[in-house]
Amino acid sequence: MSRHADARPPATDDDLDWCHDAVQGVSRTFALTVDVLDEPMASHICIGYLLCRIADTVEDSSSIAPDEQAHLLRLYDRALDPDDDTTVDEFVTAVQPHLPAEGEQSDDWMVVANTARVFRTFEALPEDVREAVRPPVRELVSGMAMFVERYSQTGGLRIQSREELEEYCYYAAGTVGNLITNLVTRGNVDSERRSRLYDTAEEFGLLLQLVNIAKDVHDDYT
Repeated sequence: MSRHADARPPATDDDLDWCHDAVQGVSRTFALTVDVLDEPMASHICIGYLLCRIADTVEDSSSIAPDEQAHLLRLYDRALDPDDDTTVDEFVTAVQPHLPAEGEQSDDWMVVANTARVFRTFEALPEDVREAVRPPVRELVSGMAMFVERYSQTGGLRIQSREELEEYCYYAAGTVGNLITNLVTRGNVDSERRSRLYDTAEEFGLLLQLVNIAKDVHDDYT
């Protein structure tokens, strides 16, 4: 049992149900995916996505200064590291001042407010599932922190080139493609199929992220 699980009560069916309800509000794409998958894969992907969404909400916030965003993301990454002494409660305490008032929280911020609950549910998953989910989530978090730090003196994230756009999209979405591929290639999967899935995992994630950027470009520019 990990130190995170030791520090809190074990996850319950109510926690898992909450995670499934939460994903419905933060991503229509993943909500549809989770709904058509069989268990336990549906829950594995649901919880893995929520771990990513917590970091994405912090990184995407316009009300948190870049230096503080980077600090929160680095703290979150350390909480995810099973070899680090940082606990999820330390992240929760640090992010608390930035949460909107309870009655004014969006679905995204509601997930951030319930980070400890998401962690508790994650820690209840089998070890092989946690080992499949944790590395790409941590890569996403550290990549976002790196980009925030890179532009902390210019008022926030400012993509300067196509190469940098693709790099950012990899951290924001290609990592999620790898997370899903890690999950679906556990067990008895032949090497040819495994290679083909990994060859397309990052590109699929990049495609989804670029579609999101294109869809929101007018609002973002304005």
